[in-house]
Amino acid sequence: VKCLRPTWLVHAMSRAAWVFRSSSSMSDSDGEIDERSKTAAWIFPDGLEIGRQVQYVSKESETSGYTSALNSSDSQTLAVGEVASIDGNKVTFAWAGSVRQKDEGAWFRISPPSGALLMDASDDRYWDQRPSRRARATAERCDDYHISAPSKAWELLPQQTFVVTLAACDMTADDHLCCQLHTIAGDQFDVKVAKDASVGELTKSIVVARELGPHAHINVLSEAGVRMDPNAVLCC
Repeated sequence: VKCLRPTWLVHAMSRAAWVFRSSSSMSDSDGEIDERSKTAAWIFPDGLEIGRQVQYVSKESETSGYTSALNSSDSQTLAVGEVASIDGNKVTFAWAGSVRQKDEGAWFRISPPSGALLMDASDDRYWDQRPSRRARATAERCDDYHISAPSKAWELLPQQTFVVTLAACDMTADDHLCCQLHTIAGDQFDVKVAKDASVGELTKSIVVARELGPHAHINVLSEAGVRMDPNAVLCC
């Protein structure tokens, strides 16, 4: 994963993400251990701009107790919504839904995340020898970060719409169609499909290519801005 640390730009841009990671560990001479870690990420598939969609994911892990009897727990949270406001490096959100999983249990709906995203790059570390304690927290722009969550989690969330414009279709050397697509944020990407594929089959490939989740709704527009029929066959 390629992560960047430049000044954050708040105007319309291509896909973007901001990631926070923290970890801490403590152990003493009696054998007591306490280890915790968390990763939280805000992903903007259409770029960071007011009214555009955001996806949030956090993963937490905790291990505590004595070396002879350790207790471990894990949890994941997934949420979708829209960017509500941007004020310098502070971003707030209007969440549409959120779900959580504890350990290997079933996913269930919960209240949306609270608080704003502060886009300040950082790398803070702490160490204390007695008792042995270590901690680290980082924050960075990381545009290649992607969410890995099962379809059961996405099914519980409101459906998000991803709009693309089909700019061109070219035949490849291996007898496929290479479709050039543009997002509303100005991002350009290519998707390869079978030469006789329909617009509906193209949308399935877009979901995979952009890792939007299995229940995202894709609107493919022509260069004239007209929504294309999912049953229409693509052609050069």
